[in-house]
Amino acid sequence: MNVPIPVYQLWLCNNVGMRLALLQDWSSLTYSRLHPVQSVGTLAVRVPKRYLGLIQVAGMVEVWMTPLPGMVPVHEGTYIIDKITRSYYDVAIGASHTTQLLKFRIVVDASGTAGANKSGPADDLIKAYAREQMATLTAATARNLNNVMPFSVEADHGQGVSVTKEAAHATLLQAAQDIVKAAQESLVNPMWVSFGVENVGHDTDFALMLRTWVGYRSKDHSLGGPCPLVLSRFNCLDEIVREIDHTQEVNVAVIGGSGSGAGRVTQTVENTLSTALAPYWRREAWVDGGNNSDTETLNEKGTRKLREAKALDRFRATVKPHPSAAYGVHFDLGDLVAAEAEGRLWDCRVEGIVVTGDTGGVKLDVKLEIL
Repeated sequence: MNVPIPVYQLWLCNNVGMRLALLQDWSSLTYSRLHPVQSVGTLAVRVPKRYLGLIQVAGMVEVWMTPLPGMVPVHEGTYIIDKITRSYYDVAIGASHTTQLLKFRIVVDASGTAGANKSGPADDLIKAYAREQMATLTAATARNLNNVMPFSVEADHGQGVSVTKEAAHATLLQAAQDIVKAAQESLVNPMWVSFGVENVGHDTDFALMLRTWVGYRSKDHSLGGPCPLVLSRFNCLDEIVREIDHTQEVNVAVIGGSGSGAGRVTQTVENTLSTALAPYWRREAWVDGGNNSDTETLNEKGTRKLREAKALDRFRATVKPHPSAAYGVHFDLGDLVAAEAEGRLWDCRVEGIVVTGDTGGVKLDVKLEIL
């Protein structure tokens, strides 16, 4: 089956999102779209020197993709330029996804204040910190991004599991990542939550918005979902690799509670399925339980640690064009899908997309986390 490959467009923009030039003749390109609890997506592109006068630090690059012929281009992401490397022949641009803005804004409030200590639905908590530290509710005019450019925070939806967070002096990115992890590690109702600063308008209508997602970003194509989609080597997947990663695993948590020295209260939580792998496969970590002496509270802290530091199980694969299973049409970042590999079907989440290309063509790799 001869299926045309996706077509990519890169727009070079100024520092307020106004388009300056279409980068039609780049010689190399790499960009990533990631679940930001891992990291923020990046872009690297090499272009001829004639664009040099238009390229500026804090400018932007918009990435658009036409997945299949005749389709409207879809927006892959907007990346803020933070590195420029000039050589005799060309210019290399380095940029970070607009979600990176959260990395450089801190929670200025002190511990114990309403600005630093919050409880509520995980998705709304992320947005509450953003409103107070970089948007309409911030006390300092210079910190309100909306005073200098179109920026907004999505309305609350209250869909995430309730969590508690103390974020004094943390960056907004770290606070959001911690909230996402707390939602995933909830003992009551573990829940996937994601977030991102997205470009929701373009060129003269440029605007950024902090958005959140619960459960999945766009579509549920899992085996039990309303419209299952099976990705396999018979449609869009190639070079399928399964990665089982225990390098950062912790399977025993020792939690210290109230008291001091030999009199300090301690509790131990163990993942017995993991420690049974080998006589030496006991991987311990200390957890500070504060001044708590309640066994249930200490056990909860230990269980969260084990969930946070659990082994990873995921697939990596190259995505090839296919009319019935096309990236950007039938599935996207954050969606639930089914994958066929190793002789069975797996429910997975699309956790990362990496696109690399040069004058010889473009390659798209996907990371699927097994649920």
